[in-house]
Amino acid sequence: MKKALILMIATLACATPGANEDAKQQLEKEIMATVNRFLHAVNTADTALMEELIRPEAMTYARIQESHGKFTTKARQQAHFLEDLRQDPQYYERIWDPVILVDEQIAAVWAQYDFYVGGEFSHCGTDLFTLVRENGAWKIANSVWTVVKVGCPPSPLGEISD
Repeated sequence: MKKALILMIATLACATPGANEDAKQQLEKEIMATVNRFLHAVNTADTALMEELIRPEAMTYARIQESHGKFTTKARQQAHFLEDLRQDPQYYERIWDPVILVDEQIAAVWAQYDFYVGGEFSHCGTDLFTLVRENGAWKIANSVWTVVKVGCPPSPLGEISD
């Protein structure tokens, strides 16, 4: 009986990490689906979709590199970005190599990005999305990014195409 109990505990101990890893990978897929849908909304000026994906009180913080090299911070509600998108729907943003931190209820996605306006390169930087899980769905709670206009390395995604 003792050997059977030890065998059962050992089997469960071995199975649990894999099960947890599978659950984590599923959460990461859901999180990236939300971020990718958000970027699709930006790239297609789909403000209705964007409103579905963000918390109503979501904030944005941009660390903008000025011409003298120092950075300033611009903070505003995500709703202002929605208004910008409605007025000038020519934005295109891509991210690559995301790093995802996840718990069952909160998550963060950190990635490099490039940004285009009217098909022309505007800037690059780092995006950070924080997300919360509500009623089984991931919502973007806040976003922070840097805006770097000089010295951007080439994107590993190559040139954008029309």
